[in-house]
Amino acid sequence: MEIARWAHVMGVVIWVGGMFFAHMVLRPAAMSLPPPQRLPLLAAAVTRFFAWVAVAIGAILASGVA
Repeated sequence: MEIARWAHVMGVVIWVGGMFFAHMVLRPAAMSLPPPQRLPLLAAAVTRFFAWVAVAIGAILASGVA
């Protein structure tokens, strides 16, 4: 049961923490770049982040059932 709780909390930390980072840190920093550099940066960051979010959601759902 402790492993399921740990997986659940870590999944939420990755998901919510990543959203906080992207909105409060990455987005404002990217706005200082010119648009031709901004778009590839944000696209690469979002692509990598969504891969982690998919794993986190799987962990949240699996541990929630347990």
